[in-house]
Amino acid sequence: MERRFAVHLAAHMLAPSTLAYGLTDSPAGMLAWILERWVNWSDNGGDIETVFSKDDLLTHAMIFWVTNSIGTSIRTYANNNRYPWTPAHHRQP
Repeated sequence: MERRFAVHLAAHMLAPSTLAYGLTDSPAGMLAWILERWVNWSDNGGDIETVFSKDDLLTHAMIFWVTNSIGTSIRTYANNNRYPWTPAHHRQP
């Protein structure tokens, strides 16, 4: 799991704009990118529809497509790596 996630994370961190342009330009490409991750990251036994319905998968993809937010979601990985969150105070919870 860690190796598979490392590839995903590296693509998001090293070339977020390139990936975002490619996925924003093609709804089929974006759906393939999302489905590949969901298939690899879910415990589906080789059948993604045992975990997620087609409606769930298409709804998730449509939210990214209609709002044009796949680039923003990808850029978050790069920004969080470049500019780690630091607390604005020294208090402890």
